Amino acid sequence: MIIFNNETLVLCEVKASPLYLLPVCVLHKKPLEDENGPVPTHKITDVPDLDNTSLYLHLVGELRIPLRRVRDGGSRRFALRSGRKNRELCEILKAVIDAWAKMYEGYTSRWSQNEQLRWFTCGCGGGVDDSKNAPGLDRTDDIKKGIYQMLKIAEKYRRGCKEKRVRVALLSNIHPVVHYEEYLKGFEDALWTHEADVQEQRGRIVSIDSDNLLPFYDMLLTLTRSWFRGERLERAFSLQTLYHALGGS
Repeated sequence: MIIFNNETLVLCEVKASPLYLLPVCVLHKKPLEDENGPVPTHKITDVPDLDNTSLYLHLVGELRIPLRRVRDGGSRRFALRSGRKNRELCEILKAVIDAWAKMYEGYTSRWSQNEQLRWFTCGCGGGVDDSKNAPGLDRTDDIKKGIYQMLKIAEKYRRGCKEKRVRVALLSNIHPVVHYEEYLKGFEDALWTHEADVQEQRGRIVSIDSDNLLPFYDMLLTLTRSWFRGERLERAFSLQTLYHALGGS
């Protein structure tokens, strides 16, 4: 991914994963529990007459968003039954955002809040979803691969740009809430260089052109929290800048 203007070229590596996926639900005609408590076993089965069965997207609580089937040539997909009017669409979007916010609040608190929603989120652990699917940049393999890509891109393009216009950025939807302290905090102010760029050495003191000292990344940009190495990037890409551009004060 490339972001650029007349002055700066930002080369980006994207590592992202959803916080949660809205489950599709169907109203079951048979009860899942009786007067003696929950039904002890359930059998996996096809839903009979699925084409004529109402499907919904399930949100937090009892809120459901009805779906309708749409045929597109030989394929079939689903769309919202309502939401064609601006007011309806705004209500649906608000409900989805509110549900996401509750999931995020639970995730960031390590489920000291909204614990009952944990099993709706990706990478929730246990026998439900493997932690390899952790949301945003919280998958440790993605952190490791992302940092290597930053080094590789910086070595090849940032260091090689004579006009010093190239920057490198790691992008995601959610910052590494759980693993930032352990995996990324130490890189916030870290710099690296090549031994060949050392100009002079006196004892244990070396001299290096500041242009040859490179950060591990110039920007870690997410929709929840970001880190910037430089005011120009922060002015251009921070959420505060976006908020003001949309009319916020």
